[in-house]
Amino acid sequence: MFLDKTWKTTSAVRRGGIKPSELILIVFCTIAFSSACAESRKTVAETETPEQVLQDLKKMQVSLVAAVQRKDTDALAQLWADEYIGTAPNGRVVTRNDLMSAVKGGAINLEALDIDDLRIRLFGDVAVLTGHAQVKATVNGEDYSGSYRGTGVYVKRDGRWQAVGVQVAPDKWTKQTATTEAVEE
Repeated sequence: MFLDKTWKTTSAVRRGGIKPSELILIVFCTIAFSSACAESRKTVAETETPEQVLQDLKKMQVSLVAAVQRKDTDALAQLWADEYIGTAPNGRVVTRNDLMSAVKGGAINLEALDIDDLRIRLFGDVAVLTGHAQVKATVNGEDYSGSYRGTGVYVKRDGRWQAVGVQVAPDKWTKQTATTEAVEE
């Protein structure tokens, strides 16, 4: 009874020559296919350990440093997502385009980036990474060398990780701890 009423009100379906039984089959197959796709699509958090992802992101950081040093914007375009947005140590908000322009124009001179104390959390295909870095760099001739703490957000797309956001701030706590320990010795 319901099908008869529904069938009468769907003139577009009638004009296409689809029978009610064919319509039911199409809907059923669509639901079944969608469910199968959803079940076969596993997230990174379901298929990889945090340690595996951490190793991938460490390799990505090495690639990023090398690409900045070579001014290789093609490589950086693969590492920084189109929608990347970050906060620089001075508080300035920067986009991917800002970074690409700065690298291409030679404004960023990154000599070294030593990362440690990394911690990772996985959320589906998103990784949140926190850590410490010792940096030797200049930006527009101004020295930015020092100790920093940061949080990065990465997403895995098409089998590769991309940075979508990073916040970096001077690590004053590590400096204080190091000074205090040196005085106590």
